[in-house]
Amino acid sequence: MIAYTAPSDKEVGNVWVEDLATHQKRMVTRATQRGISGYQWAYDNQHLLYQSDENGNEDYHLYSVDLKSSAIRDLTPFLGIRSEQVLLAPSHPDELLVGMNLRDPKVFDVYRVNLQTGATVMEAQNPGDVIGWTADQNLAVRAATAFNDNLETVVRVRDNGKAPWRDLLKIPFEQAPFLGQVNGGNIIVGFSQDGKKLVVGSSKGSPTNRLVELDAATGKELRVLASDPQADLWQNFATSFVLLRDPRDHGVNLVEKRRIAQARLVAHFRIQRRHGVSFQTTRSTAGVFVSASIVVLT
Repeated sequence: MIAYTAPSDKEVGNVWVEDLATHQKRMVTRATQRGISGYQWAYDNQHLLYQSDENGNEDYHLYSVDLKSSAIRDLTPFLGIRSEQVLLAPSHPDELLVGMNLRDPKVFDVYRVNLQTGATVMEAQNPGDVIGWTADQNLAVRAATAFNDNLETVVRVRDNGKAPWRDLLKIPFEQAPFLGQVNGGNIIVGFSQDGKKLVVGSSKGSPTNRLVELDAATGKELRVLASDPQADLWQNFATSFVLLRDPRDHGVNLVEKRRIAQARLVAHFRIQRRHGVSFQTTRSTAGVFVSASIVVLT
């Protein structure tokens, strides 16, 4: 089955799916005013996830679509809250983690949500300075990016989902990536499969952002995965680094650097302008998700 965004008969962007065997297409979301621009597959291959607000109030809730029953569920059905940063893992296909400012409107705690029942429990409470959370391969919240009172960006970790937190890395304000200084940002890419190493985007001691691997116990820098003396890691604005990751284990396969990525983007636009196409699709096959997007300049 393939999923993609396309307009409804009212010209509002929605998510559609197509059965590749029968080529039957159907719209699975019901946006009528503000279109839905993004979505992702849950690892159970049965649910699509997307965020939407109410008439532009920017209180984004997280919704799931059951592709068998067509039922849509608000996974964050609380008045006045906002959801952000959805975390998934193949090891827990029926669950997800999502940040919500339910307890305190100023900060985002992490909640575990059951996709089948909608049951919600708090997984990690924000002490007040955490701006982004990271889970390991077992969907346990074990790392966080914080921005402390000293204006330092801090990588904070714990050994398991119940252990105490400790600071692993501190980056001075003038050296930290912007992702480490704004709510919703996260300089942590993720844990290794065994949970003993942590991949981080860091500019500490470097004129540019580098992708480095740290020992999750000591904070020692084990190796540099990607760097360029004249280019930063490319960033999705205020959220994450632009990386191509294997959805089966979240391993990093490709890193985009700003200088190189901009050149590729220009070439990409020139090619697609000639072909005159615009689409965005994702495909789910046996838990492996392939995505493609093409944009046309007008």
